[in-house]
Amino acid sequence: MAITWALIFGLILIAWWFVKKKYSYWENRGVPFIKPIIPFGNLKGVGKTVSMKDFVQDIYAKYKGTASLIGGYFFCEPVAIVTDMDLIRNILIKDFSYFQDRKVYYNEKLEPMSAHMFNLEGEKWRLVRQKLSPTFTSGRIKKMFPMVLEVANRFIDLLNPIVAEGSVVEIRDLLMRFTIDVSGTIIYGIECNSMKDPDTEFRLKGRRIFNNPRHGELARLFMETFPEMARILRMKQFADDVTDFFMKIIRQTIEYRESNDVHRNDFMDLLIQLKNTGTLEGHDGQIGKISDEEIAAQAFIFFAGGFETTASTMGFVLYALCLNQEIQDRVRKEIGDVIEEHGGKFTYDAMMSMKYLHRVVDETLRIYSQATYLFRKVAHDYAIPGSKTVLEKDTVVIIPVAGFNIDPEIYPNPEVFDPDNFLPERIAQRDPFTYMPFGEGPRNCIGSRLAKMVTYAGLVTLLQNYRFKPSEKTPVPIEYEPDVQVLKSKTDFYFFVEKL
Repeated sequence: MAITWALIFGLILIAWWFVKKKYSYWENRGVPFIKPIIPFGNLKGVGKTVSMKDFVQDIYAKYKGTASLIGGYFFCEPVAIVTDMDLIRNILIKDFSYFQDRKVYYNEKLEPMSAHMFNLEGEKWRLVRQKLSPTFTSGRIKKMFPMVLEVANRFIDLLNPIVAEGSVVEIRDLLMRFTIDVSGTIIYGIECNSMKDPDTEFRLKGRRIFNNPRHGELARLFMETFPEMARILRMKQFADDVTDFFMKIIRQTIEYRESNDVHRNDFMDLLIQLKNTGTLEGHDGQIGKISDEEIAAQAFIFFAGGFETTASTMGFVLYALCLNQEIQDRVRKEIGDVIEEHGGKFTYDAMMSMKYLHRVVDETLRIYSQATYLFRKVAHDYAIPGSKTVLEKDTVVIIPVAGFNIDPEIYPNPEVFDPDNFLPERIAQRDPFTYMPFGEGPRNCIGSRLAKMVTYAGLVTLLQNYRFKPSEKTPVPIEYEPDVQVLKSKTDFYFFVEKL
């Protein structure tokens, strides 16, 4: 018995020594740091009572200007939180070869769909990015616009009887059904019909990706912080029935299209071209072939990453317009004027010339940022210019995007919703790295053009037909759900909706 207790005591001492050594990492290097709490490091409360947006903004507000970087800890692992714009520019662009990877968990063998472009590292990432970049040109996005507009018009057919029955409408779920149908159409080439049937399997599985994930926010951060340990534990990102469903959809879609020689101006059509020929119609030269598994992984991330963030952004835009009726009126007037200038037709070119609408969306992405932070993994020891500090290989670097977005030295009156923050002359006065809703550099969001197109098209269609006002159930101010990856209000968005 005494030997057993001695072993237990010995193990406790070893664990204490290990944690103490880990938590002295930044202090030993003379870097200012945030005092950690065992065992969470600086993540205590995150995913339980604190959202990542609030966490990042709080750290930035407390420590900006004190040093080019601040040491922190995700569990026992040291992370470098960077606030200096010159250093951020180096990380994202100038010295990108040191920082091209994200320390993100994926398991290609156990869960093939996790090996998508957002997660991949090194040469694998570079090759996939190189192959897919030509599929997201402005010309190809423009060809997808009629499909988006068709779904948007069906969205109005769904809303009209709802608005007639009762003026107070919960908009977030409806927006989700719209973006799921859009994503299904332009990515998989499938009519999801979630607007007709809210219980369609496509919608139920899509919602589970974010609303009922396999793991909570804290477990997800653990997987990202300790990817090798997560692989040993055979941890997965998604529920098995979700991945099985989307793999089945991919296989059936590819088989049907190849057997029946079906072609559409959608994303799946482009992926099948790459699979079979390694080339794209209208693109000079060889690009390279992709496998069925690669198609499944990339289609999945563009669907999952697209429908949720786009619906969320649209919801926050409408929330901001509810609370700012003059801005809503100005957007609606611009929409009417521009469409009239284009012969009374809502076209892609008309939409892209609605500059005030674009500024409204940009301002929404500033205040209600979907990209709370960017993170990169150091590939080789990196000596910070003008400093004695060296970022060691495999250190995670955090760039607090949400912190820049509410910095009064960057945006005067940052809590005020002001689309004029994105007038060309104001943009020119700011460092471009103070606003990165889609990331920056070679690893920025490849689907940003597509996301903006869907967002603009949905908002134009809604604002042409309805006025949105706050109701008694509209949350003011917003409290954010802590245990989700995408920025989300704790309460639903109930608006008073008036048919025009």
